[in-house]
Amino acid sequence: MKQQGSSTRRQVLNAQELQPVLHEISPVGGGAMPTKVVGWHRRGVFTRAQANYPNGWGLTIYFDKAGKVSSWTASYSARAAVGLANAAAEAAGREAPAERCATIADSDGDDGA
Repeated sequence: MKQQGSSTRRQVLNAQELQPVLHEISPVGGGAMPTKVVGWHRRGVFTRAQANYPNGWGLTIYFDKAGKVSSWTASYSARAAVGLANAAAEAAGREAPAERCATIADSDGDDGA
């Protein structure tokens, strides 16, 4: 028995056209142009859209069956923000800062806590 495939289709959308609409829903991008906007639709009605911004923020918008915004969520990626800072430093001709994590060291040398 063959299973029916998903009717949901993925589509890359024009970020420049959608930027004002996305900013109206949520200003997480700080007014910047999204780096990528992808939408998913089923039977001609969008069900979800995902926008990624250069400042590390992401915006996911969910639509109801009538195609109206039902909810949205925002997420932040520190890894994307670090990548943006490194790219800006390299473009300015400076050395990119090293990615570092905070460490805790025991200064007295014993193994105890």
